[in-house]
Amino acid sequence: MSEPDRTPPREAIRSPGSENVVWMAVICQIPSATPILLDSIREGSPRPHPVLFGAEMPKSKSHKGLLKRIKITKSGKIRFRRPHSRHIKSNKTGQQVRSYRRPRYARAGDMKRYSMLLFRPLRSQEQSIADQKEREASTSNAS
Repeated sequence: MSEPDRTPPREAIRSPGSENVVWMAVICQIPSATPILLDSIREGSPRPHPVLFGAEMPKSKSHKGLLKRIKITKSGKIRFRRPHSRHIKSNKTGQQVRSYRRPRYARAGDMKRYSMLLFRPLRSQEQSIADQKEREASTSNAS
């Protein structure tokens, strides 16, 4: 059994019976708007072309799943709860259980990803400690 002859992709989009008119069905990827179907692009077309590229800018929406799991402090640090700290504490040592009570702050390695997900500048715990030491040093030198 032989394979049927495949037409090249260029021939597949031409309208039947015409060699000059090209019918295109192109779906444009616009993130914040609905897809636009561009059809019957030809010379002398009576209707306007519905081309809306870049009509709306995409909205910067903060990541709701991350916001439910963290608390952003006034200074811009991210506080979160440690994993495995909610239930089944019978097989954990007392030292582990007590350490779960202390607040945990996000480290510098994760802050870039968090700030991209939340669309706002954030500070790591290391940055906050360094700034605090700098302020203490400047106040001790001033007096």
